[in-house]
Order: sequence, then C-alpha cells, then structure tokens
Amino acid sequence: MPGVVLGLSAGVGFGASAVFARLSMQHIHATSGTLASLIVGTLVTTALAFRFCAEGILGLAGVAFLWFLL
Repeated sequence: MPGVVLGLSAGVGFGASAVFARLSMQHIHATSGTLASLIVGTLVTTALAFRFCAEGILGLAGVAFLWFLL
C-alpha cells in the first residue's frame, strides 16, 4: 500500500510542479524558479522518507549524509 500512495503522490507532485513552475516563471527569473523548485522538492522528499523509513535513515553512518549533500 505505501508503494501505491508514493506512486500517486509522485504523479501529483510532478504535475503540480509543472503547473506552479509555469505560473512562477511569469514573475521571477528561471534560476530563482529552479532553485525554489529544488528546495521544495528536497523538503517534500525528505519528509516522506522520514515518515516511511525513519529508523533506517537514522541508522546510517554520519559519512553517508555527507555523501547525500555532495
């Protein structure tokens, strides 16, 4: 069941991001829009990852998080 929910949320997220990106490009530069999109996408993905697999993420070695940031 979590796979279905994640799949549906991914589809909704991709569709919504395209709509909001097009709307925002009328008011801001492309670079700013791309940065905002990346930040929001990272926050949503991180929140979902912690929601469904917090113990696995917290069990990782500290150096793994440095590789993620890289």
